Amino acid sequence: MAQTQDPSAIQVQSNSVVVPVIVFDRKRLDNLRQMDPYVYWQMVVAGDFRERESVAVRDLTAGDFSLFEDGQQRTIESFGTEPQGDSPIITDNLGQYRETTGIGGGTWAIPLWENSLPGRHAIEGPPIPGYVLGYPAQTSTDGSCHQVTVTVDRPNSLIFFRNGYCDARHSPADPLKGTKLGKQIQAELQATKDSEITISLAAIPLLTNAGTTRVRIVLDYSSTFVVGKCTKPKIVGIRRVMDRNDGTPAITFSDLGKRSYGHTFANGDAWMMLGEGFSGPCRLFAPIRYETQMEVPPGKYQLRVGLMDEGKFGKAQVPVSVGDYQGTQLEISGIVLAKRFRESNRQEPATELPGVITPLVAKGIQVTPSADTHFKKSEPFYFYFQVYEPQPSGAAELKVEAHLRIVDATTSKLMTELDPDVAYYRTPGSPLFPILGTIDVGALPTGSYQLQLRATDSAGNATPWRTASFTTGP
Repeated sequence: MAQTQDPSAIQVQSNSVVVPVIVFDRKRLDNLRQMDPYVYWQMVVAGDFRERESVAVRDLTAGDFSLFEDGQQRTIESFGTEPQGDSPIITDNLGQYRETTGIGGGTWAIPLWENSLPGRHAIEGPPIPGYVLGYPAQTSTDGSCHQVTVTVDRPNSLIFFRNGYCDARHSPADPLKGTKLGKQIQAELQATKDSEITISLAAIPLLTNAGTTRVRIVLDYSSTFVVGKCTKPKIVGIRRVMDRNDGTPAITFSDLGKRSYGHTFANGDAWMMLGEGFSGPCRLFAPIRYETQMEVPPGKYQLRVGLMDEGKFGKAQVPVSVGDYQGTQLEISGIVLAKRFRESNRQEPATELPGVITPLVAKGIQVTPSADTHFKKSEPFYFYFQVYEPQPSGAAELKVEAHLRIVDATTSKLMTELDPDVAYYRTPGSPLFPILGTIDVGALPTGSYQLQLRATDSAGNATPWRTASFTTGP
Protein backbone atom coordinates (compact mmCIF):
# COMPACT_ATOMS: atom_id res chain seq x y z
CA MET A 1 0.00 0.00 0.00
CA ALA A 2 2.89 2.33 0.70
CA GLN A 3 4.01 1.92 -2.92
CA THR A 4 0.64 3.18 -4.17
CA GLN A 5 1.01 6.23 -1.87
CA ASP A 6 -2.34 5.36 -0.27
CA PRO A 7 -2.94 7.81 2.62
CA SER A 8 -4.50 5.02 4.68
CA ALA A 9 -1.33 2.90 4.59
CA ILE A 10 -0.06 1.73 7.97
CA GLN A 11 3.18 3.44 8.99
CA VAL A 12 5.67 2.22 11.58
CA GLN A 13 8.30 4.62 12.87
CA SER A 14 11.28 3.83 15.07
CA ASN A 15 13.00 6.25 17.42
CA SER A 16 16.35 4.47 17.25
CA VAL A 17 19.37 4.84 15.02
CA VAL A 18 20.93 1.42 14.36
CA VAL A 19 24.58 1.19 13.30
CA PRO A 20 26.12 -2.08 11.99
CA VAL A 21 29.82 -2.45 12.88
CA ILE A 22 32.63 -4.84 11.91
CA VAL A 23 36.03 -4.89 13.64
CA PHE A 24 39.21 -6.39 12.14
CA ASP A 25 42.53 -7.18 13.78
CA ARG A 26 45.25 -5.03 12.18
CA LYS A 27 48.12 -7.41 13.05
CA ARG A 28 46.40 -10.39 11.49
CA LEU A 29 45.70 -8.29 8.41
CA ASP A 30 49.33 -7.15 8.18
CA ASN A 31 50.46 -10.78 8.39
CA LEU A 32 48.25 -11.60 5.41
CA ARG A 33 49.63 -8.64 3.48
CA GLN A 34 53.16 -9.87 4.06
CA MET A 35 52.31 -13.31 2.74
CA ASP A 36 53.82 -14.30 -0.56
CA PRO A 37 51.30 -13.22 -3.24
CA TYR A 38 51.56 -16.58 -4.99
CA VAL A 39 50.77 -18.49 -1.79
CA TYR A 40 47.88 -16.17 -1.04
CA TRP A 41 46.53 -16.51 -4.57
CA GLN A 42 46.63 -20.30 -4.35
CA MET A 43 44.60 -20.12 -1.14
CA VAL A 44 42.00 -17.92 -2.83
CA VAL A 45 41.79 -20.09 -5.96
CA ALA A 46 41.29 -23.16 -3.77
CA GLY A 47 38.04 -21.56 -2.70
CA ASP A 48 38.29 -22.47 0.98
CA PHE A 49 39.92 -19.29 2.34
CA ARG A 50 38.00 -16.23 3.50
CA GLU A 51 40.37 -13.47 4.54
CA ARG A 52 37.74 -11.27 6.17
CA GLU A 53 36.55 -14.10 8.39
CA SER A 54 40.13 -14.82 9.44
CA VAL A 55 40.82 -11.26 10.64
CA ALA A 56 37.44 -10.46 12.26
CA VAL A 57 37.38 -9.65 16.00
CA ARG A 58 34.84 -11.48 18.16
CA ASP A 59 33.65 -11.25 21.78
CA LEU A 60 33.51 -7.45 22.11
CA THR A 61 30.93 -5.88 24.44
CA ALA A 62 29.00 -2.60 24.42
CA GLY A 63 31.55 -1.14 26.83
CA ASP A 64 34.28 -1.53 24.19
CA PHE A 65 32.57 0.97 21.85
CA SER A 66 31.99 4.72 21.86
CA LEU A 67 29.50 6.32 19.49
CA PHE A 68 29.18 9.94 18.30
CA GLU A 69 26.61 11.79 16.19
CA ASP A 70 27.73 15.10 14.69
CA GLY A 71 30.63 15.14 17.14
CA GLN A 72 28.48 14.63 20.25
CA GLN A 73 28.78 11.38 22.19
CA ARG A 74 25.56 9.35 22.37
CA THR A 75 24.55 6.70 24.86
CA ILE A 76 24.46 3.20 23.41
CA GLU A 77 21.09 1.87 24.52
CA SER A 78 21.09 -1.42 22.60
CA PHE A 79 23.85 -3.82 21.63
CA GLY A 80 23.91 -7.14 19.87
CA THR A 81 25.90 -9.38 17.59
CA GLU A 82 24.79 -9.86 14.02
CA PRO A 83 26.76 -11.71 11.34
CA GLN A 84 27.44 -9.51 8.32
CA GLY A 85 27.26 -11.89 5.37
CA ASP A 86 27.72 -11.25 1.68
CA SER A 87 24.64 -11.17 -0.49
CA PRO A 88 23.68 -14.61 -1.84
CA ILE A 89 25.30 -16.17 -4.88
CA ILE A 90 22.77 -17.41 -7.42
CA THR A 91 23.69 -20.37 -9.65
CA ASP A 92 21.51 -21.03 -12.68
CA ASN A 93 21.73 -22.49 -16.18
CA LEU A 94 23.92 -19.62 -17.44
CA GLY A 95 26.37 -19.39 -14.54
CA GLN A 96 26.71 -17.44 -11.32
CA TYR A 97 25.94 -13.92 -10.15
CA ARG A 98 25.42 -12.14 -6.87
CA GLU A 99 21.99 -10.80 -5.96
CA THR A 100 21.66 -7.81 -3.63
CA THR A 101 18.64 -5.94 -2.30
CA GLY A 102 18.47 -2.18 -2.83
CA ILE A 103 17.22 0.20 -0.16
CA GLY A 104 14.07 0.69 -2.25
CA GLY A 105 13.25 -3.02 -2.07
CA GLY A 106 14.30 -4.16 -5.56
CA THR A 107 17.03 -6.66 -6.42
CA TRP A 108 20.24 -6.02 -8.37
CA ALA A 109 22.12 -8.80 -10.17
CA ILE A 110 25.89 -8.25 -10.23
CA PRO A 111 28.54 -10.32 -12.07
CA LEU A 112 31.09 -12.19 -9.95
CA TRP A 113 34.74 -11.30 -10.40
CA GLU A 114 35.72 -14.80 -9.33
CA ASN A 115 34.18 -16.26 -12.45
CA SER A 116 36.48 -14.15 -14.64
CA LEU A 117 39.56 -15.82 -13.15
CA PRO A 118 41.05 -19.14 -14.35
CA GLY A 119 40.15 -22.03 -12.08
CA ARG A 120 38.07 -19.86 -9.74
CA HIS A 121 34.50 -20.77 -8.81
CA ALA A 122 32.64 -18.52 -6.40
CA ILE A 123 31.27 -20.07 -3.22
CA GLU A 124 29.47 -18.46 -0.34
CA GLY A 125 31.74 -18.05 2.66
CA PRO A 126 30.73 -17.91 6.30
CA PRO A 127 29.25 -14.64 7.58
CA ILE A 128 31.61 -12.12 9.16
CA PRO A 129 31.12 -11.68 12.93
CA GLY A 130 29.68 -8.20 13.45
CA TYR A 131 27.90 -5.99 15.94
CA VAL A 132 24.85 -3.73 15.96
CA LEU A 133 24.79 -0.56 18.09
CA GLY A 134 21.62 1.41 18.74
CA TYR A 135 21.01 4.85 20.24
CA PRO A 136 18.02 7.24 20.54
CA ALA A 137 17.43 9.47 17.52
CA GLN A 138 17.54 13.22 18.08
CA THR A 139 14.84 15.57 16.83
CA SER A 140 15.86 17.00 13.45
CA THR A 141 14.33 18.60 10.39
CA ASP A 142 13.11 16.60 7.43
CA GLY A 143 15.95 16.04 4.95
CA SER A 144 18.78 16.83 7.38
CA CYS A 145 21.79 14.48 7.36
CA HIS A 146 23.96 13.45 10.29
CA GLN A 147 27.49 12.09 10.62
CA VAL A 148 28.06 9.01 12.77
CA THR A 149 31.44 7.97 14.21
CA VAL A 150 32.21 4.77 16.13
CA THR A 151 35.45 3.99 18.00
CA VAL A 152 36.55 0.79 19.72
CA ASP A 153 38.72 0.50 22.83
CA ARG A 154 40.90 -2.33 21.56
CA PRO A 155 44.52 -2.12 20.41
CA ASN A 156 45.41 -2.91 16.79
CA SER A 157 41.85 -2.66 15.51
CA LEU A 158 40.33 -1.52 12.24
CA ILE A 159 36.67 -0.61 12.51
CA PHE A 160 34.11 -0.35 9.72
CA PHE A 161 30.66 1.14 10.24
CA ARG A 162 27.81 2.99 8.56
CA ASN A 163 29.01 6.58 8.89
CA GLY A 164 25.84 8.59 8.52
CA TYR A 165 22.12 8.79 7.89
CA CYS A 166 19.55 11.28 6.66
CA ASP A 167 16.26 12.08 8.37
CA ALA A 168 14.09 11.74 5.28
CA ARG A 169 10.34 11.32 5.64
CA HIS A 170 9.15 9.71 2.45
CA SER A 171 7.83 6.43 1.11
CA PRO A 172 10.21 3.48 1.60
CA ALA A 173 9.69 2.78 -2.10
CA ASP A 174 11.20 6.17 -3.06
CA PRO A 175 14.42 6.60 -1.02
CA LEU A 176 15.96 8.97 -3.61
CA LYS A 177 13.12 11.48 -3.33
CA GLY A 178 14.54 14.93 -2.59
CA THR A 179 18.17 13.76 -2.72
CA LYS A 180 20.79 15.23 -5.03
CA LEU A 181 21.01 12.00 -7.04
CA GLY A 182 17.23 11.69 -7.25
CA LYS A 183 16.88 15.24 -8.55
CA GLN A 184 19.67 14.66 -11.07
CA ILE A 185 18.02 11.52 -12.47
CA GLN A 186 14.65 13.26 -12.60
CA ALA A 187 16.13 16.18 -14.56
CA GLU A 188 17.80 13.80 -17.01
CA LEU A 189 14.51 11.94 -17.49
CA GLN A 190 12.83 15.19 -18.51
CA ALA A 191 15.67 16.20 -20.85
CA THR A 192 15.59 15.38 -24.55
CA LYS A 193 19.17 14.16 -25.00
CA ASP A 194 19.84 10.58 -26.07
CA SER A 195 20.48 7.79 -23.62
CA GLU A 196 24.17 7.05 -22.93
CA ILE A 197 23.48 3.55 -21.59
CA THR A 198 21.58 0.92 -23.56
CA ILE A 199 18.63 -0.25 -21.46
CA SER A 200 16.03 -2.96 -22.04
CA LEU A 201 12.86 -2.49 -19.99
CA ALA A 202 9.84 -4.71 -19.37
CA ALA A 203 6.74 -4.26 -17.20
CA ILE A 204 4.66 -7.44 -16.90
CA PRO A 205 1.28 -7.59 -15.13
CA LEU A 206 1.14 -10.75 -13.00
CA LEU A 207 -1.60 -12.18 -10.81
CA THR A 208 -1.85 -13.05 -7.12
CA ASN A 209 -3.74 -15.79 -5.29
CA ALA A 210 -6.42 -13.18 -4.60
CA GLY A 211 -6.87 -12.49 -8.32
CA THR A 212 -5.40 -8.99 -8.11
CA THR A 213 -2.55 -7.61 -10.21
CA ARG A 214 1.04 -6.76 -9.40
CA VAL A 215 3.45 -5.43 -12.03
CA ARG A 216 6.89 -7.02 -12.35
CA ILE A 217 9.42 -4.44 -13.57
CA VAL A 218 12.67 -5.70 -15.09
CA LEU A 219 15.59 -3.68 -16.42
CA ASP A 220 18.59 -5.17 -18.23
CA TYR A 221 21.61 -3.12 -19.17
CA SER A 222 25.21 -3.70 -20.12
CA SER A 223 28.09 -1.92 -18.43
CA THR A 224 31.68 -3.06 -18.34
CA PHE A 225 33.73 -2.99 -15.18
CA VAL A 226 35.72 0.11 -14.33
CA VAL A 227 38.93 0.48 -12.35
CA GLY A 228 38.67 2.63 -9.25
CA LYS A 229 39.60 2.72 -5.58
CA CYS A 230 38.22 0.05 -3.28
CA THR A 231 37.79 2.67 -0.58
CA LYS A 232 35.21 4.59 -2.62
CA PRO A 233 32.15 2.52 -3.65
CA LYS A 234 30.47 3.55 -6.88
CA ILE A 235 26.75 4.23 -6.58
CA VAL A 236 24.15 3.17 -9.14
CA GLY A 237 20.82 5.00 -8.84
CA ILE A 238 17.52 4.26 -10.53
CA ARG A 239 14.31 6.28 -10.58
CA ARG A 240 11.02 5.12 -12.06
CA VAL A 241 8.01 7.26 -12.89
CA MET A 242 4.67 5.77 -13.89
CA ASP A 243 2.41 8.34 -15.57
CA ARG A 244 -1.22 7.89 -16.53
CA ASN A 245 -1.90 8.04 -20.23
CA ASP A 246 -3.26 11.56 -19.81
CA GLY A 247 0.23 12.62 -18.67
CA THR A 248 -0.53 13.11 -14.97
CA PRO A 249 1.97 11.54 -12.55
CA ALA A 250 0.65 8.42 -10.82
CA ILE A 251 3.52 6.76 -8.96
CA THR A 252 7.16 7.71 -8.44
CA PHE A 253 9.62 5.27 -6.93
CA SER A 254 13.39 4.75 -6.84
CA ASP A 255 16.21 2.55 -5.62
CA LEU A 256 19.92 2.59 -4.97
CA GLY A 257 22.61 -0.01 -5.56
CA LYS A 258 26.36 0.01 -5.94
CA ARG A 259 29.07 -1.54 -7.99
CA SER A 260 30.67 -4.57 -6.36
CA TYR A 261 34.39 -4.84 -5.71
CA GLY A 262 36.44 -7.06 -7.92
CA HIS A 263 39.98 -8.04 -7.06
CA THR A 264 42.82 -5.59 -6.66
CA PHE A 265 46.23 -5.83 -8.24
CA ALA A 266 49.75 -5.49 -6.88
CA ASN A 267 52.59 -5.91 -9.36
CA GLY A 268 50.22 -7.63 -11.75
CA ASP A 269 49.02 -10.23 -9.25
CA ALA A 270 45.57 -10.48 -7.76
CA TRP A 271 45.84 -9.32 -4.16
CA MET A 272 43.90 -8.39 -1.10
CA MET A 273 41.34 -5.61 -1.14
CA LEU A 274 40.98 -5.42 2.59
CA GLY A 275 42.38 -2.84 4.94
CA GLU A 276 42.61 0.78 5.90
CA GLY A 277 44.34 3.13 3.51
CA PHE A 278 44.67 0.63 0.68
CA SER A 279 44.93 2.65 -2.52
CA GLY A 280 45.54 0.00 -5.15
CA PRO A 281 43.24 -0.27 -8.17
CA CYS A 282 40.04 -2.24 -7.89
CA ARG A 283 37.72 -3.72 -10.50
CA LEU A 284 34.21 -2.42 -9.90
CA PHE A 285 31.49 -4.49 -11.53
CA ALA A 286 28.16 -2.81 -12.31
CA PRO A 287 24.79 -4.52 -11.93
CA ILE A 288 23.47 -6.12 -15.11
CA ARG A 289 19.83 -6.43 -14.07
CA TYR A 290 17.34 -4.73 -11.76
CA GLU A 291 14.02 -6.25 -10.77
CA THR A 292 11.13 -5.18 -8.57
CA GLN A 293 7.37 -5.52 -8.26
CA MET A 294 4.63 -3.13 -7.22
CA GLU A 295 0.90 -2.87 -6.79
CA VAL A 296 -0.65 -0.57 -9.40
CA PRO A 297 -4.31 0.56 -9.56
CA PRO A 298 -6.22 -0.46 -12.73
CA GLY A 299 -5.54 1.78 -15.70
CA LYS A 300 -3.22 2.52 -18.62
CA TYR A 301 0.21 4.01 -17.92
CA GLN A 302 3.59 4.92 -19.36
CA LEU A 303 6.52 3.66 -17.27
CA ARG A 304 9.66 5.81 -17.58
CA VAL A 305 12.91 4.66 -16.01
CA GLY A 306 16.16 6.59 -15.60
CA LEU A 307 19.45 5.06 -14.44
CA MET A 308 22.66 6.84 -13.42
CA ASP A 309 25.93 4.87 -13.37
CA GLU A 310 29.46 6.29 -13.35
CA GLY A 311 28.18 9.69 -14.46
CA LYS A 312 26.43 8.18 -17.47
CA PHE A 313 22.69 8.23 -17.86
CA GLY A 314 20.30 5.79 -19.52
CA LYS A 315 16.55 5.86 -19.93
CA ALA A 316 13.74 3.78 -21.38
CA GLN A 317 9.95 3.67 -21.34
CA VAL A 318 7.20 1.12 -21.98
CA PRO A 319 3.39 1.17 -21.83
CA VAL A 320 1.68 -0.66 -18.96
CA SER A 321 -1.93 -1.79 -18.92
CA VAL A 322 -3.41 -3.05 -15.63
CA GLY A 323 -6.79 -4.71 -15.74
CA ASP A 324 -9.55 -4.22 -13.18
CA TYR A 325 -9.55 -7.80 -11.93
CA GLN A 326 -12.00 -8.77 -9.17
CA GLY A 327 -10.86 -12.35 -8.64
CA THR A 328 -14.24 -13.72 -9.73
CA GLN A 329 -13.62 -14.98 -13.27
CA LEU A 330 -11.11 -16.60 -15.59
CA GLU A 331 -8.06 -14.34 -16.02
CA ILE A 332 -4.62 -14.59 -17.55
CA SER A 333 -1.41 -12.72 -16.68
CA GLY A 334 1.13 -11.08 -18.91
CA ILE A 335 3.83 -13.28 -20.46
CA VAL A 336 7.30 -13.48 -18.93
CA LEU A 337 10.15 -14.29 -21.34
CA ALA A 338 13.31 -15.68 -19.78
CA LYS A 339 16.77 -16.98 -20.58
CA ARG A 340 17.73 -18.00 -17.04
CA PHE A 341 16.23 -20.67 -14.81
CA ARG A 342 17.16 -22.71 -11.75
CA GLU A 343 15.69 -25.35 -9.52
CA SER A 344 13.78 -23.92 -6.56
CA ASN A 345 11.43 -25.13 -3.84
CA ARG A 346 10.06 -21.62 -3.24
CA GLN A 347 6.35 -21.15 -3.78
CA GLU A 348 3.85 -18.35 -4.27
CA PRO A 349 3.34 -16.88 -0.77
CA ALA A 350 -0.19 -16.84 0.60
CA THR A 351 0.28 -13.23 1.75
CA GLU A 352 2.14 -10.58 -0.21
CA LEU A 353 4.72 -8.66 1.84
CA PRO A 354 6.16 -5.23 0.92
CA GLY A 355 9.75 -5.48 -0.24
CA VAL A 356 9.49 -9.20 -1.01
CA ILE A 357 9.61 -10.02 -4.70
CA THR A 358 7.46 -13.04 -5.44
CA PRO A 359 9.46 -15.88 -7.08
CA LEU A 360 8.19 -17.05 -10.46
CA VAL A 361 8.12 -20.79 -9.83
CA ALA A 362 6.33 -23.60 -11.66
CA LYS A 363 6.82 -27.22 -10.64
CA GLY A 364 10.12 -26.60 -8.88
CA ILE A 365 11.66 -24.44 -11.62
CA GLN A 366 12.20 -20.71 -11.04
CA VAL A 367 12.64 -18.38 -14.00
CA THR A 368 14.31 -14.98 -14.07
CA PRO A 369 12.45 -12.48 -16.28
CA SER A 370 14.42 -10.96 -19.14
CA ALA A 371 13.80 -7.44 -20.40
CA ASP A 372 16.21 -8.10 -23.26
CA THR A 373 13.98 -10.12 -25.58
CA HIS A 374 16.50 -10.75 -28.36
CA PHE A 375 17.28 -14.46 -28.28
CA LYS A 376 20.33 -15.86 -30.02
CA LYS A 377 19.88 -19.17 -31.80
CA SER A 378 22.00 -20.87 -29.14
CA GLU A 379 20.21 -19.31 -26.16
CA PRO A 380 17.50 -20.97 -24.09
CA PHE A 381 13.99 -19.53 -24.45
CA TYR A 382 11.47 -19.93 -21.63
CA PHE A 383 8.02 -18.49 -21.15
CA TYR A 384 6.04 -18.18 -17.92
CA PHE A 385 2.48 -17.05 -17.34
CA GLN A 386 -0.36 -17.52 -14.87
CA VAL A 387 -3.98 -18.53 -15.28
CA TYR A 388 -6.47 -17.59 -12.57
CA GLU A 389 -9.63 -19.70 -12.39
CA PRO A 390 -11.88 -19.49 -9.31
CA GLN A 391 -13.74 -22.78 -8.91
CA PRO A 392 -17.53 -22.55 -8.33
CA SER A 393 -18.51 -23.66 -4.82
CA GLY A 394 -20.02 -27.14 -4.81
CA ALA A 395 -19.74 -27.48 -8.60
CA ALA A 396 -17.61 -29.78 -10.68
CA GLU A 397 -14.04 -28.63 -11.24
CA LEU A 398 -13.75 -26.60 -14.41
CA LYS A 399 -11.30 -27.75 -17.07
CA VAL A 400 -8.86 -25.00 -18.03
CA GLU A 401 -6.82 -24.86 -21.23
CA ALA A 402 -4.10 -22.48 -22.48
CA HIS A 403 -3.49 -21.84 -26.16
CA LEU A 404 -0.17 -20.42 -27.40
CA ARG A 405 0.99 -19.58 -30.88
CA ILE A 406 4.01 -17.91 -32.42
CA VAL A 407 3.39 -15.65 -35.42
CA ASP A 408 5.77 -13.71 -37.62
CA ALA A 409 5.48 -10.06 -36.52
CA THR A 410 5.97 -8.82 -40.11
CA THR A 411 3.80 -11.20 -42.13
CA SER A 412 1.42 -12.52 -39.40
CA LYS A 413 2.28 -16.03 -40.60
CA LEU A 414 1.58 -18.73 -38.01
CA MET A 415 4.89 -20.42 -37.17
CA THR A 416 3.90 -22.90 -34.47
CA GLU A 417 1.23 -23.65 -31.87
CA LEU A 418 1.53 -25.01 -28.33
CA ASP A 419 -1.05 -26.32 -25.87
CA PRO A 420 0.60 -26.85 -22.46
CA ASP A 421 -1.00 -29.28 -20.02
CA VAL A 422 -2.58 -26.77 -17.63
CA ALA A 423 -3.88 -29.49 -15.28
CA TYR A 424 -0.27 -30.54 -14.62
CA TYR A 425 0.38 -27.13 -13.01
CA ARG A 426 -2.74 -27.10 -10.83
CA THR A 427 -2.16 -26.80 -7.08
CA PRO A 428 -4.99 -28.24 -4.95
CA GLY A 429 -6.95 -25.47 -3.26
CA SER A 430 -5.36 -22.65 -5.28
CA PRO A 431 -7.07 -20.79 -8.14
CA LEU A 432 -3.67 -19.75 -9.59
CA PHE A 433 -1.94 -21.90 -12.21
CA PRO A 434 1.74 -20.90 -12.78
CA ILE A 435 2.76 -22.38 -16.16
CA LEU A 436 6.24 -22.74 -17.62
CA GLY A 437 7.38 -23.83 -21.05
CA THR A 438 10.27 -23.66 -23.50
CA ILE A 439 10.64 -23.09 -27.23
CA ASP A 440 13.50 -24.02 -29.56
CA VAL A 441 14.20 -20.61 -31.11
CA GLY A 442 16.98 -22.19 -33.15
CA ALA A 443 14.25 -23.67 -35.36
CA LEU A 444 12.87 -20.21 -36.15
CA PRO A 445 14.33 -18.11 -38.98
CA THR A 446 16.04 -14.90 -37.91
CA GLY A 447 13.36 -12.26 -37.46
CA SER A 448 10.71 -10.65 -35.25
CA TYR A 449 7.91 -12.62 -33.64
CA GLN A 450 4.99 -12.49 -31.26
CA LEU A 451 4.14 -15.12 -28.68
CA GLN A 452 0.35 -14.97 -28.34
CA LEU A 453 -1.62 -16.51 -25.48
CA ARG A 454 -5.14 -16.91 -24.18
CA ALA A 455 -6.98 -19.24 -21.79
CA THR A 456 -10.39 -20.94 -21.97
CA ASP A 457 -12.41 -23.10 -19.58
CA SER A 458 -15.10 -25.77 -19.84
CA ALA A 459 -17.78 -23.21 -18.88
CA GLY A 460 -17.23 -21.41 -22.19
CA ASN A 461 -15.20 -18.50 -20.78
CA ALA A 462 -12.22 -17.14 -22.71
CA THR A 463 -9.66 -14.46 -21.93
CA PRO A 464 -8.45 -11.83 -24.41
CA TRP A 465 -5.23 -12.65 -26.24
CA ARG A 466 -2.01 -11.57 -24.52
CA THR A 467 1.18 -10.98 -26.56
CA ALA A 468 4.91 -10.77 -25.95
CA SER A 469 7.30 -9.66 -28.70
CA PHE A 470 10.77 -11.09 -29.26
CA THR A 471 13.45 -11.36 -31.94
CA THR A 472 15.82 -14.13 -32.93
CA GLY A 473 19.22 -14.01 -34.56
CA PRO A 474 22.76 -15.31 -34.55
